[in-house]
Amino acid sequence: MSMVFRAADEPAASRPDYWRHVICERFRPMEVRFADGPGSHDELLTGVMGALRVTESTSSAGEVHRTSKHVSSSAPEMYQLVAQARGSIVGEHLGRQAELSPGDLGLLDLSRRCAASIRPASRSS
Repeated sequence: MSMVFRAADEPAASRPDYWRHVICERFRPMEVRFADGPGSHDELLTGVMGALRVTESTSSAGEVHRTSKHVSSSAPEMYQLVAQARGSIVGEHLGRQAELSPGDLGLLDLSRRCAASIRPASRSS
């Protein structure tokens, strides 16, 4: 079964808290900071395929940080594969920094701390 979450479905006043909750529930616990708040186009499409959870994310600019506290509260031996389709992500993981652009893949060990800066693709008018 697939589920779709849209930031625009929540009233503007409670949208940041709602969207943080959605992100942490669908990915893993982390600190989420929005550059300008979740945008009206922010969306998650998620589903389960066997032992895998697959999620397509469209998001506004912002930052995420997975701290030691977040790591200790999560299941061990979990990994996240990132397939960058649009925009870019600059991430720090295991003492390294990398930028993912469209077509790039990244693998995260979720039992370790990490951080990322999300830069969405510019939207044409």
